[in-house]
Amino acid sequence: MAVDPDVLSNDLRALRRGLGARHPQLAKRLGPQTRRLCGISGTDGPVAARRRLADTLQRLLGDELKETRLALTVALALHPEADHRYLGARQRWLAERLNFHERTARRRVDEAIEILVRLATEAEQVPEPDEAWQVQSIRAFLRLD
Repeated sequence: MAVDPDVLSNDLRALRRGLGARHPQLAKRLGPQTRRLCGISGTDGPVAARRRLADTLQRLLGDELKETRLALTVALALHPEADHRYLGARQRWLAERLNFHERTARRRVDEAIEILVRLATEAEQVPEPDEAWQVQSIRAFLRLD
């Protein structure tokens, strides 16, 4: 099953609300695309689900700008300094940290979600290797006795 960008985007937008990744029922609160992308089962506890979510974000956003990673980790309540109960408070923290207006911080979060969705979609579209065999080198020893 390939990643559906619209469903994954909706999953992440729903996850950022309220307690975000700090929700006590995180594994059950995640959408199907997010669970699949992060390798989270419905029986995983909140700590394991949170760790897998953070690891997946780090893996996918590793080469992106620091600002993009910060915006997404703050919005999803994965940043230790922005451990606020509600999304609005986390976005205010992000706005203060980056010297933005709160609306700009909200746009940065939306952009970070779209970047993550694009990267996740591209990661799923890895071309399959060619099934034809090719010999790159060969060594042989011929014995004539």
